[in-house]
Amino acid sequence: MAESEKSVSSTLRVAVALPVKGSFSYWVPERLSGSVKPGCRVLVPFNNRNVTGYVLNQEGAAPHRKLKNIIDILDIEPVFLPHMIPFFEWIAEYYLCPIGMVIRAALPEAHYKTVAITPKGLEALNGRLFASEEIDILSWVKANPEKRLKWPLKKIYPLKEKGWLTLQNRSLKPTSSPKQLRFVMPEEDVDLKAVLAASARTLKAKNEIEFLTRVFDTGAIRAGELRARFNNGSYLINKWVKKRVLKVCWVPVHGSHGQANISPPPLPHELNHYQKKVLSDIVNHLDEGAFSSVLLHGVTGSGKTEVYCRAVEHTLRSGRRAILMAPEISLAMYLEGFFKLRLGDRIAIYHSGLTRREKAYQWSRMMNGEADLVIGARSAIFSPCPIWG
Repeated sequence: MAESEKSVSSTLRVAVALPVKGSFSYWVPERLSGSVKPGCRVLVPFNNRNVTGYVLNQEGAAPHRKLKNIIDILDIEPVFLPHMIPFFEWIAEYYLCPIGMVIRAALPEAHYKTVAITPKGLEALNGRLFASEEIDILSWVKANPEKRLKWPLKKIYPLKEKGWLTLQNRSLKPTSSPKQLRFVMPEEDVDLKAVLAASARTLKAKNEIEFLTRVFDTGAIRAGELRARFNNGSYLINKWVKKRVLKVCWVPVHGSHGQANISPPPLPHELNHYQKKVLSDIVNHLDEGAFSSVLLHGVTGSGKTEVYCRAVEHTLRSGRRAILMAPEISLAMYLEGFFKLRLGDRIAIYHSGLTRREKAYQWSRMMNGEADLVIGARSAIFSPCPIWG
């Protein structure tokens, strides 16, 4: 790069996705200036190869430094938020882990490598008379352009060095919204006895009382279970939803975990004395705006989840977002159903049980500010929650 060109270019501080300490500075070529932002991935030269790096910040012009140029920008928009960088730096320092490896572990695996055959590779393929592993790889690449590799990269790099193949990065397209289960539950403040008394003359089906009793006793029940139990279940659901006695809610189900055993949450109830006391303490800590920890002790079924829900509701009302972490995936899925029926659709789920496409979908929702609450296991701590106001 010419000295005059360096003087108007800026430099970037980049964390590379390799087991090396610290971060590194690179020049931004003129053709890429203005396009790169903190939180984006870039392709940079490192030693004798090109690697993925994560932009931490822009450092301004430094014309007298001998630096290498970044090769390309891999993202149009950031894949993580700038205010997450101090968190990544703290983790790297505390756990003695390279910051680039921390960031790579935090992000969903939404990218993969493909290879393309070059004209030189086509010549090699057409000129070989005998089969070999190299010919098998070249033949497969020619027949499967842009598909995910089925060989390890250590078998691809020698062919790349010969000029037969080129490596390319591809983005995994997020899946559409996840599968959802349909639940039927009573409308709030509706009394079953009053409904039956007022509708005595309109109960045409013999099993309507049994049907309504089942829904009210359960609190919320899968629509599929009702249809299986009552041969006119679809008719009864539609009838009582139109009368505003029942309502239908949707609970998302991700991957293959817990689809058969997912259950709806109980309806809100009046807090007892102990729940009110602990919720008041938690709310006071939240309103202070500083870090604090609270240990909530209670046996199974004692109402801790209801306290968590009220605390999250208070947090959202105050214009902030929340992350709710569970010790295991199955519990995270239960909590998702609980909070979705109470708080609506602006909830994201994030844990290792999701497919890569589901992770990419949930991550993009969080990055775009479409989720107020994130529920998950350990990996949810990395959730990109935009800061409000």
